[in-house]
Amino acid sequence: MKRLGVVLMLLGLSACGGYQPSFSLSIGPDNATVQAYATLRFFVTQNVVDGGSFDVTKNAVLKSSNTKLLAFSSTSTTPGQATTTGYGGDVTVTAQYQGHIASTTVHILPAAAVNAWGDNLTFGSGAAPGKTDYPTQLGTLLTRAVVNFGVVGQKSTQIAMRQGGVATTLTIDGNVLPADAAAAAVTAINGQPVVGMSTVQDPDYRLLSTNVNLTTRTLAGTVGGFHGTLTRTAAGATTLSTAETYSFAQDAGAAMQALAGPAPFVPDTQQTLGQVAVFWMGRFNYSQPAQVLQDTAAAVAYLSNRKFLVLSVLNKEGEGQGTPAYAAIAQLNSQLAAAYGAQFIDVRAALVAAYDPTNAQDLLDHAADVPPSSLRADALDLNSKGYAVVAAAVGAAIQANGW
Repeated sequence: MKRLGVVLMLLGLSACGGYQPSFSLSIGPDNATVQAYATLRFFVTQNVVDGGSFDVTKNAVLKSSNTKLLAFSSTSTTPGQATTTGYGGDVTVTAQYQGHIASTTVHILPAAAVNAWGDNLTFGSGAAPGKTDYPTQLGTLLTRAVVNFGVVGQKSTQIAMRQGGVATTLTIDGNVLPADAAAAAVTAINGQPVVGMSTVQDPDYRLLSTNVNLTTRTLAGTVGGFHGTLTRTAAGATTLSTAETYSFAQDAGAAMQALAGPAPFVPDTQQTLGQVAVFWMGRFNYSQPAQVLQDTAAAVAYLSNRKFLVLSVLNKEGEGQGTPAYAAIAQLNSQLAAAYGAQFIDVRAALVAAYDPTNAQDLLDHAADVPPSSLRADALDLNSKGYAVVAAAVGAAIQANGW
């Protein structure tokens, strides 16, 4: 590695007032660009004006302007060694030696974002305030961006449609997209009329819907190649979403467009396809294993790389060994494990194994092979401690794969 760097020239005097040869201090590498999670070495050189240069790395004081991006891990045998985290950005590294200072800038390229796709277990239902869902805890563990794409109560088809793996077609009222951000009603999704669509429909094509709240949701994308925003609204009973509408509005300034009929809707998720994906879906339709397997395969196939993980479906309180639900979930997880091998992460087993042996209810849960009550906020949803177990398992897999 070159030992050239940014040079700052200073004249020095000895402590007793005597003359000390002038020298400059340099640090290298200069203006380097490195990847996230990289290990690099800095060298500090004393350049004497009268001739000669000396490696003073062991005796210099090296500092990072942002230890969250780059931190020194020097030892006696590896002086000047530093490591970068998963975040990207510029860091100034400063060297001090005998009153002289030299500095250089390191440009760190961020690690690819991790995109967490799923239902309420991904969203973080049950977590304590303060962003203790598993994606947030995973981001802290990996020191990199983790994006939460969880929507409460969704089935596997809905999740894969939002991601883009399961194809979506929209029928627009009158087959016309109005100009300049005016909304057009969506009358059908994948050929199914929006009016009357409900949770009992299988597969459920309401890609932005949930049956547990009336939250308005939006998703940018194109319909027939024309860009705009898909919006879902709902009213009525919170748990039923009795009056639900979908509409699509082109971007501001767009001209009116005519459609030939039902048109493909492509969500703006292309930027995620080359990053790391974590899929946790199937809890709300585990009784249709073929559908869950099909949707998972479609989501994986839509990626432009093989950097993905598939998490196991959880069983909840009352779904212990000997129950039909337990048998169905165990069979589905077995099929997912067979399909994805080392990229299948059995977080259910990790949660069961993390029970508290001093907790009477945990002992019962462990005997029934159910995630323990000490890690749950209710019968299904995890608490912050439970999500920490999931984050640790996912983080270890991502690190082991070098993603």
